[in-house]
Amino acid sequence: MLLKLINISIMLIFSTVLFSTISFAKGNAGREASYESRVIIDMPSAGVLPKNSFAINSIIGDEGGMSLELSAAIFQDFQMGLSFSGGEIVGSGEPDFQKYPGIHLRYRIFDETTYIPAFTIGVQTQGRGLYSGSAKRFETLSPGIFLASSKAFTWWGGLILLHGGINLSFEPEPGDRSPNLYFGMEQTLGKRTTLLFEYNANIDDNDKSFAKKKGLVSVALRWAASEDLTLELQVRDLFDSQKQYREMTRFIGLDYVLGY
Repeated sequence: MLLKLINISIMLIFSTVLFSTISFAKGNAGREASYESRVIIDMPSAGVLPKNSFAINSIIGDEGGMSLELSAAIFQDFQMGLSFSGGEIVGSGEPDFQKYPGIHLRYRIFDETTYIPAFTIGVQTQGRGLYSGSAKRFETLSPGIFLASSKAFTWWGGLILLHGGINLSFEPEPGDRSPNLYFGMEQTLGKRTTLLFEYNANIDDNDKSFAKKKGLVSVALRWAASEDLTLELQVRDLFDSQKQYREMTRFIGLDYVLGY
């Protein structure tokens, strides 16, 4: 059933890509974006889905890994979702899924004003990369409980958005859990494209079998293929801080948002 859902979602997204050339591109990239970005690259921003909308988000990564998240906003400023991931989904190997679905809840407590950023609180138990059943964690820890802030500025180069947050992941053992910090930025490149940067301090990850050193730096490029679909190319771990990546690793992201 899960594989069938994943296959249907992939077909839906790529069918949309085929018809994107006749749509006016907005998505959540570029200065004319239709929707707010809800994550920087891995970590949450203060963005939320518009009321009465849902989203399908998928990340295709290393070793045939793939994640799929289904989210919906049935109330103003509130979003909820479930996600699942596994390895060897893309390719010919035997798929290996995480045991339990990830949960994603968020609520924006303050909207952005001229002088004050937006603030959002939430819980996200889905991490990035493959899930290790023996270690009971993702390769990149899930955010867990988080408080995120975002602020947009206009300048001659376009629109720049600054993001930051603090989070506490549930994945480390209780004695090893500690608050973590992260920040990032988005810079629009014309109407349809956005360049992203993210720094995850990763101070809560003390497992040397996953994290060789602190600080995970990633960049990404988002492109609005249509009014509802955004494509993303991620280049992760620029400074070789994660043990699972032998070098800079490329992930592909798809985000499809639709009102109901």
